[in-house]
Amino acid sequence: MIRFAGSAYFAAGNYDFQVRADDGFSIRIDGVVVFEFNDIQSPTTRTTPAPIAIGEGLHTVEILYWEQGGNAELQVGFKLNTAATYTTLGLDNIALFQSTELPTLSSLQDVVESATNAQYQIRTGTDYTGTAKNDTITGSAGRDNIHAGAGNDTINAGTGADAVEGGQGSDTLTGGAGSDTFVWKLADQGTAGTPAIDQITDFNTAAAKSGGDVLDLRDLLQGEAGISNLQNYLEFDKTTSPGNTIVHISTSGGFTGGVYTAGAEDQRIVLQGVADLGNSLGLGTTATDAQIIQDLITKGKLITD
Repeated sequence: MIRFAGSAYFAAGNYDFQVRADDGFSIRIDGVVVFEFNDIQSPTTRTTPAPIAIGEGLHTVEILYWEQGGNAELQVGFKLNTAATYTTLGLDNIALFQSTELPTLSSLQDVVESATNAQYQIRTGTDYTGTAKNDTITGSAGRDNIHAGAGNDTINAGTGADAVEGGQGSDTLTGGAGSDTFVWKLADQGTAGTPAIDQITDFNTAAAKSGGDVLDLRDLLQGEAGISNLQNYLEFDKTTSPGNTIVHISTSGGFTGGVYTAGAEDQRIVLQGVADLGNSLGLGTTATDAQIIQDLITKGKLITD
C-alpha cells in the first residue's frame, strides 16, 4: 500500500475527480472519503459519480493506493465541474503542502500561483475603511475586508473571497468573482417603516462551498433563534420588483407570525438579477420563506446567531 498525505489549497467550487488505477484506491478530503474503489481490477479509469463541493482554502488530502499483483498504475486528475478536461493532481496545477510546511493564513490572505509555473505565494488583500460621505471603493484581486461607513456607498470588491460591509445608508454592493460575504452590523439599518435599501448586483446563489455568496446578518438581527423565529425577521419577495428578489428585514423580529408588515421593516436587501431566490436555490417556484431560510443556512449562505 502507498499513502500520499498533505494539504492542498483549493478555489471554491464543485469538483470532479478521475482516477486511473489497477486495483484499489481511496481519496479522503478533510478526513471524509470522497472517492474509492476496493477490488482487484486491470488498469481502469473511473470518475466521481457526482460533483464534490470544496470551499476555498487549505484542505487535508489523503490518497491510498493498494496493488494486489501485476501492473502498478495510479493517475489522479481533477477539474471544476464546469471545465472540459481533467488536470493532474500535482504542483503544476494546484498548491500542495506537506503537513510540516502548512502556511498560516489570515482572513486577508490566500494562496496563488506565481509567475513561475508550480511555484506559489501568499497573497494579502487590503482592509478598506470608508468615510461618512458617499464613497466609491474598489477592492483588490485578493481577499479584502471592506467597511464603507455611513453614506450611500458604491463598492466593487474585485476578485477574491471578500467581506463587504456597506454600513449605514443605502449602498450598492458588487462582490465580484469569489465567494463573498456581505455583512450588516447593528445600526446599519434605517428606521421602522423607512428602511435602508442596499443593492447586491451579483449575488451568486450557489452554495458557499461551491463559490456562492453569503449574507451575514448575525449582528444586525436581534433576538433571532431557529427557523420559525427567523420568519419574524425575514421575508423574501419576488413580485414587487420583477427580475429581482427583495429580502425584507425587521431587525427586531416585527413580522409577527411570519407575516410581512411594512411598518416593521427597517432594512431591505435587493438581490438584483435573482428573479426567484427559492427557484434559484433549487426549491422550485412555490418555496416558502421557511424553506428558503433553511436552505440558505444548510448551504452556508445565511449567517445568524
